[in-house]
Amino acid sequence: MLNCKDTVTETSNYINKDLPISKRIGLFLHFMICRCCRNYLRQFEKTVETVSLVKPSELDKTNKLDLARLLQQVNKETGSNH
Repeated sequence: MLNCKDTVTETSNYINKDLPISKRIGLFLHFMICRCCRNYLRQFEKTVETVSLVKPSELDKTNKLDLARLLQQVNKETGSNH
């Protein structure tokens, strides 16, 4: 039987089904008997779900050439060589 530390280490692989069947069964059994790890699994799944739904609020529309020109102009005006 797996212990809690092993279970936490393999939770991501368990969710992604990236484990051999014997290890998946071991984790499943541990989750069935350990309330703390079961809660951890639920929280982990909720976190993955939430992160996958988050979208950037706006795209980066910075014109890098304009920014570089502006920085060069500022450097000339301030006499900076950086």
